[in-house]
Amino acid sequence: GLFNKEIKTVLLNGKRIGEIVKEEIGQEKFLEALPYFAVCENCGRIYTTKAYDFLPEENKILYACDGMEVKGRWLEGCGHKG
Repeated sequence: GLFNKEIKTVLLNGKRIGEIVKEEIGQEKFLEALPYFAVCENCGRIYTTKAYDFLPEENKILYACDGMEVKGRWLEGCGHKG
């Protein structure tokens, strides 16, 4: 409740935030994904999901549990989309 407005602002400006993150710390992962980590509805993991779209009218974030590299190690996702 307290940060709903701010979270929506971040999600609506995800592309620009990704550019700023790249400029400031050199990380490129938020150029392709929203700055949000969804919990997979299927396997319950957080670091294997990639939020790729925000539907502001529905207040929904679309994600895929495809896996992600964390500290040089690949964490396999379950393939669920939500």
